[in-house]
Amino acid sequence: MSAGGTDAIGAQVAARTAEKDEIAAELARQAPVIAEIEARLAAARRKVAEVQQRVTAARNERAALEAAFSRRAGARSQGVEEANRAVRTALIAFAQRSIGDSSPELAPVIQELRQMEDSAARAARSVRVHEAALNSADQKRVIQGAIIAAAAVLLLLVLLFFPLIYRAFVVPDAVVPS
Repeated sequence: MSAGGTDAIGAQVAARTAEKDEIAAELARQAPVIAEIEARLAAARRKVAEVQQRVTAARNERAALEAAFSRRAGARSQGVEEANRAVRTALIAFAQRSIGDSSPELAPVIQELRQMEDSAARAARSVRVHEAALNSADQKRVIQGAIIAAAAVLLLLVLLFFPLIYRAFVVPDAVVPS
């Protein structure tokens, strides 16, 4: 190599060293600012975590309050239903005692009342039968039945469309009417 080539390399090395020193000095000047920003970031993250904990606690408290309200509302609605049943029972007892005073003008009303009682008794039996039927349904069997029905429909469709598919793909000389 020539002396000019080594001088050029030396000049480049000196320039790069000067750049490196400038960058190091700039980095040293910016280090306190970076440290302060990182400290503020860490403080902000701690505050965000605290706020998230408070939000979670508030959500949990709200869920607990909603559950308590639902329980109280359920208890109140049960109480109202029981009171309505008691009123209906009392009215039925009053009506049945009134039936004992059978007068000719009350005969159609008494007959209608007896028909309603019979209808209510039949409806109550029907409700008990339907509730028993709903409670006796086996979920696994219902799903199994649905799967079997779907498989049967799929098999039926395959058997129905098999001749068309066979002619379209296997018998190339078949003429398809247009």
